[in-house]
Amino acid sequence: MIRKRYTQIVEIIPRQWLSAIAIILATVCWGSGTVITKGVLDDVPPFSLLVIQLTASTIFLWGITGRQPIERNRRTFLMGAAGLLNPGLAYMFGLMGLSITTASTSSLIWATEPVLILGMAWLIMHEELPPALLLPSSVAVLGTFIILGDEFNAGAFAGNVLIFIAVLCCASYTIIVRNMAVDMPPLLITAWQQSFSLGLAIIVWMASVAVKGRTGISGLSSEVWLRAIVSGIVYYGLAFWFYITGLQKLSASMAGVLLTLIPVSGIAGAYLFLDERLTLLQWMGSLLIPGAVTFIMRKNKPDYIPIPETVTT
Repeated sequence: MIRKRYTQIVEIIPRQWLSAIAIILATVCWGSGTVITKGVLDDVPPFSLLVIQLTASTIFLWGITGRQPIERNRRTFLMGAAGLLNPGLAYMFGLMGLSITTASTSSLIWATEPVLILGMAWLIMHEELPPALLLPSSVAVLGTFIILGDEFNAGAFAGNVLIFIAVLCCASYTIIVRNMAVDMPPLLITAWQQSFSLGLAIIVWMASVAVKGRTGISGLSSEVWLRAIVSGIVYYGLAFWFYITGLQKLSASMAGVLLTLIPVSGIAGAYLFLDERLTLLQWMGSLLIPGAVTFIMRKNKPDYIPIPETVTT
């Protein structure tokens, strides 16, 4: 009965809107996952946490994919290898930066990702950037700066640089994956990519352990383990699954605009779970972001881009 009702609802919603909703759900997962991850970093070193999170995410993803066959061709391999960039390198740099700077500063720097995606989409993929898209996206980014501008921590310069490198990796990933459309289910693509990134994380982690002589995970409480595992499933598994689902049907530009919602969910999570409070000005800024995105969705239907039925090697 529930499945039938779900099918009926999906059938009356345009497919491009479902793709936009998928990316919005990804932003919620990334925003809330940042809050959980920041808390876990107080107890677990970045490289160790990355391995725990990606292991949990990869097991979760392969566990729900079933036995779907994987076509062994060059394009499929390259799609999987994109996971080395994101979440591999991107979150490796991101976790190192987050461990030595504040979550608010991190969110502020991540707010530059949509702008980078828009620029790369125009430069590399020759996507048009109409004023109707540029203006509200600029308003959304402005809202993010208003929310977090007063909390920018200039003292954590090294951490800020690391996070910006992570943002560059993520923006590049969006362009690459959007330009490599394949006929693989999004869930399978996500599991495949995170398997690659897990392999990279294990290699880096082992090198770190060899240098430092310790893993940094001995003596962790069951609560810390649980938070690390849950954050991995939310931050990597669910978030990337939703994101790739939406990215297959939307332009990179539209996907970039929707990413401006990440700080909103991050701020909400910090308010609920970390007891952080916002000023009146910050609340005003937080309203600009969903307002701008809503304007875009109403005035500009999400760009629907069909995926080829078959892919040749």
